[in-house]
Amino acid sequence: MAKLHSRNQKNYEFPFVSPETQSYILSLTASELSQVISQGKISSVQVVSTYCQRAHNIGRSYNLTAEENFDQALELAKICDEDLSKGCLRGSLHGVPFSVKDHITMKGCISSAGMIWLLDHPDEETAITVKILIEEGGIPFVRSNVPQAISWIETENAIYGRADNPWDRFRTPGGSTGGEGGLICSRSSPLGIGTDIGGSIRSPCNNCGVYGFRPTPQRISLDGVRTASDYDDLTNYDIIAGGQGPMGRSVDDLVMIIRAWMKEKMFRFDPVIVPLPFDEKMFGDKKRLKIGYFYDLPCFMSTGYVKEAILRCGRELSKNHEVVSFEFKNAHEIVQIFIKLISVDGNTHLKRALHNEPPMDFYKLQFFTSDHPWVTNSIKTILKALGHKRLHSLMDSQSYISPSEYISLYRQAEKICQEAIDQWANEGLDIIICPTLGVAAPYHGGAAQTIPGLAFSYIWNLLKFPSGIVPVGLVKNNEVGYKDEFNDPITQGCCDQMQNTEGMPYGIQIVAQPYKDEIALRVMKEVEGIFDFHKYAL
Repeated sequence: MAKLHSRNQKNYEFPFVSPETQSYILSLTASELSQVISQGKISSVQVVSTYCQRAHNIGRSYNLTAEENFDQALELAKICDEDLSKGCLRGSLHGVPFSVKDHITMKGCISSAGMIWLLDHPDEETAITVKILIEEGGIPFVRSNVPQAISWIETENAIYGRADNPWDRFRTPGGSTGGEGGLICSRSSPLGIGTDIGGSIRSPCNNCGVYGFRPTPQRISLDGVRTASDYDDLTNYDIIAGGQGPMGRSVDDLVMIIRAWMKEKMFRFDPVIVPLPFDEKMFGDKKRLKIGYFYDLPCFMSTGYVKEAILRCGRELSKNHEVVSFEFKNAHEIVQIFIKLISVDGNTHLKRALHNEPPMDFYKLQFFTSDHPWVTNSIKTILKALGHKRLHSLMDSQSYISPSEYISLYRQAEKICQEAIDQWANEGLDIIICPTLGVAAPYHGGAAQTIPGLAFSYIWNLLKFPSGIVPVGLVKNNEVGYKDEFNDPITQGCCDQMQNTEGMPYGIQIVAQPYKDEIALRVMKEVEGIFDFHKYAL
């Protein structure tokens, strides 16, 4: 692609930073960088130069980067250092570089959403979330790779190529925020912002061993986020709540961004957002909580190492909290409703969004089956005859529905959300701990085989519950593989994808009720202390 060739032809002369100083900078989390920069121990120019070099050399080599804003970032870093020398601290992110997912707008950049035709349409405005971080002193220095049309859990497009997982380049970093996950785990970015409508932050965090958080959607502005539905009349995303969220190398990194967002500036820029400031008292409260946990869903069973991590987490948390097993009463219905909503128009919105651009391989089967429903019906008949009830049920949820059926589905979604909230209230729960995907990263092209595990994440999108992920370990040699009680094609697919996963990271998910984001972050901080994943980092 001409865009990629033009980017790669550009030469940079980065300010010199000694190897010792670079090592020190790379050893720090973003929140720690904020402290040492504000204390004058290192300069913003040193930090930004270090990360620009990492993104240029390492980020590029794994196809994790999209547009590079290195020159502008270094100019901003100089200004931050000059301001600090005069005693002026811009904000909580003063001088700290951060990366931005490709479809989040920045004036003068191109939010391609992984689609070629959008290369001719530069952004006219900067997204509110980015604008606020810049006002807080943050420095956007690189934009991260995404899947074509932002609608898959692997990251590949015809502009910037296929993103590799830095832990194992034969595996995917996930999607749709896969570029961010790879940049942060490879220390090519200290901090990033992404989006999540069905696990798109949490999937890459699981696959790459980084921390991530999807807030209550009504608390963070979505202004300035380009999606495939921007170019169609699709409305299902109003029911399935997408949202922007932070990704980093510690829970403190996430809290730093959430604090910056959840205050007056956000409410002033976007009056649609619920004006609920970050509650420091709720976040810092030490009161005993009631925490539920589960590790399987009707459609998917977790690997042994994920189950053990959740059980260990429960044992440790029970020292200060009440921890109970949780049975998700409506899980099967929630999964079915989500699948119906996400495929409500038979992928018509995706096809239109592409503007005749050839679809990537991961869309081709979807498009073929939606164009030839008799194929899907035949497969479902065969699956039913073979007794593969799970796969039949998942496929049966994917169908084109009429406007009246859509309205009925909307009402079902609202009803199911209220029932979930009522179940939490009746059981007195504050937090749920559960898997993120239930498995480690699949091989390139293999995400379709493990996609039922994404239900652990997307159920919370439909329910509009805030949720975050904490990386908890690496797969051991004796934990490689996958088995469950279904023994069907999904089982075999997962077994194939989970071969040779030794040394791959995985995480668990912490979920709170709507508008209780601070409690989720508080418990994430506790879980971070239990597993101390930092010792495994690349």
